[in-house]
Amino acid sequence: WEVNPLVKVFPDNPPQTQARTVAVELAGNEYEPFQLALRGASGQAARVDIAVSPLTNHSGAALPAVKAERVGFVPVDYPTAYYSTDVPDWCRKVPRGAGATDGWAGWWPDPLLPAARVAIPADQTQPMWFTVRAPAQAAPGEYRAAITLRAEGGKALALPLTVRVLPFTLPQQTKLKAIFDFRFGPGGGFGSGADTKEQRDRWLRFMAEHRLGIDAIRPEPKFSYQNGKVTMDAAGFDESARFCFDELGMNAAYTPHFFYMFGWAYPPKKFFGLEPFTPEWTAAFQQAYRLFTEHLRAKGWHDKFVYYISDEPHFHHPFVVEQMKKLCALIHEVDPKLPVYSSTWRHCPAWDEALDLWGVGQYGCFPVAEMERLQKAGKNMWLTCDGQLATDTPFLATERMLPYYCFKYGATGFEFWGLAWWTYDPWKIGWHQFIRQSDEGKKYYWVRYPNGDGFLAYPGQPVGITGPVSTIRLEQVREGLEDYEALAMLAELANRAKQAGKPAPAAERALALARDLVTIPNAGGLRSTEILPNPNRVPEIRQAVNAALATLLSGN
Repeated sequence: WEVNPLVKVFPDNPPQTQARTVAVELAGNEYEPFQLALRGASGQAARVDIAVSPLTNHSGAALPAVKAERVGFVPVDYPTAYYSTDVPDWCRKVPRGAGATDGWAGWWPDPLLPAARVAIPADQTQPMWFTVRAPAQAAPGEYRAAITLRAEGGKALALPLTVRVLPFTLPQQTKLKAIFDFRFGPGGGFGSGADTKEQRDRWLRFMAEHRLGIDAIRPEPKFSYQNGKVTMDAAGFDESARFCFDELGMNAAYTPHFFYMFGWAYPPKKFFGLEPFTPEWTAAFQQAYRLFTEHLRAKGWHDKFVYYISDEPHFHHPFVVEQMKKLCALIHEVDPKLPVYSSTWRHCPAWDEALDLWGVGQYGCFPVAEMERLQKAGKNMWLTCDGQLATDTPFLATERMLPYYCFKYGATGFEFWGLAWWTYDPWKIGWHQFIRQSDEGKKYYWVRYPNGDGFLAYPGQPVGITGPVSTIRLEQVREGLEDYEALAMLAELANRAKQAGKPAPAAERALALARDLVTIPNAGGLRSTEILPNPNRVPEIRQAVNAALATLLSGN
């Protein structure tokens, strides 16, 4: 039976009405998933072969092969939250208190595995994930295929699949910025498959296919300091930047970590061993930053970069407030055009003039009125979503809806701190280790991050796959980014029609539906059933957007 791909399917889900046909619509240059749930006859296990015939139209033209994948399950021991403790190292560390999510301990669907054949235990349900892709040059119209499910010793079931390619194409260059950090955590040795340039390029291509930007272009430029003069070697950096921006079409990256100034309640970093804010430190930093930004302009990459100055600065400390203002002033002296960003989550009025780009929490910790005031003053907003994309919540709501929040509230992007930050082998353990950390480098404590936080892909090597393995969470991130492109196209066309004196009521209704889907404040990303009580609203909105786009583009 068919299940909305925003809804997670569990082994104990009871059978529903058997599917008779599957229908999908998508634009050119778009991916579109659908989900089928399989279950054997009562009390019987099943081994099922799955095949999808070529998708062809009336003239014989074909779309790329439909990808069929089995949704894997990972164990979760305790509902998601941030759990911290300051017990001695030798003590066993376990979560205490109520979880923050609307989930539970148990097996949760997440990774996507290739599946031409799938084994289904007796009285259990197995979700299957299918992905249709329409290239930019695909001819609009209807394409047909058949999904064949053949159980061992049983009859084959053929489901007709109809795919409608819409008469418009999503842009190749994504408008909305979405930076996901590509770094490995303490569990990075679990077959990450990124030890060589070829392997790393495979991960970068995977990210670009999901319309993501990247935290850092690696290798970073090499800076040297001698006799008060800074020099830069950017050969390796340039090769990687060309691949990311010019070949893959990524639209955003952070400045190199070399320029990252401080996190939390730490003091600013030293450059070349020099103490912060001394004349020598200031001169060395500004020399290095000037070399870098001038190089970006020469290469045509200046508009791709954001200066990530500080992660979650603890601005309840007066010294943090002051050092941020001083640092931003030094940065702007060199290059006032490249935006300075910090994931503040909340609003610090003292930084209204200092920061160009604010990282705000989408659940309401940063008042909407303050967002609007800063936007009117020429500042920009991103959404920062650490801890919001947990494995153990029943719907894939935040993953899909982040771009809707951006569209409604004028944010120009969002960021997430990890694509592959594993602390355990994620195939075996679906939660994180307690790790040691400190807010200021003096007092240390143990903390366990939310389940699935920091990673939306799995290492392929442990399951015999070369490169990264995607998740249903990451697939819905891409779906949301594609929705944003369609919404942006529709808003532009509706505005043109309005200026020309031509009413576009269907477009206005569709845009209003999209904006009404989300609201700030809200229950937060960990409670998907509260922020998206009816998951069917999302495909209904997208269908309304598609219909309005087709109408405006046809001139009717």
